Amino acid sequence: MNRVKPLVANCLLTALCGCFGYVPGEKAYWDAKVKELCEGDGGMKIFETVYLSKEKYALLINRSGKLDPPRDGPDAGGVPIVHTVESTIIHDTYPIVRRTELAVIRTSDRKTLGTSVTYSRTGGDLLGSHPSVFLCPAVVADLFGSTVRQQMEVK
Repeated sequence: MNRVKPLVANCLLTALCGCFGYVPGEKAYWDAKVKELCEGDGGMKIFETVYLSKEKYALLINRSGKLDPPRDGPDAGGVPIVHTVESTIIHDTYPIVRRTELAVIRTSDRKTLGTSVTYSRTGGDLLGSHPSVFLCPAVVADLFGSTVRQQMEVK
């Protein structure tokens, strides 16, 4: 009889968690899947580094003083470099898993100068708790700074 109480309690707890969308082990499964996908094509790839004049480089600096090429589109405004972001949902129910690709593009010839691919898992925790995040690669490198540089003036 003493063995039945813990078994019943476990069954009730599992059923209750299931009602809140929490499935034990699913977060670990998706973290492993994110890591596996990331090992395939995650990270940064630089195809070409461009050196811009001080004036052209200044067009890519944001209000905070950081290098931040505008997003590609009609509002880009004649800048030499733009970026694109493509996000693909891999798993659309809790937890949410996605692949995000950032690309830096030279506007004159539409050549891709570099890409950065990240995979992420958001959620998978008990409902009501703050959703956790797993990101791969864990540290995202500076794609803009790696592909676009300011020419040094020679005096």
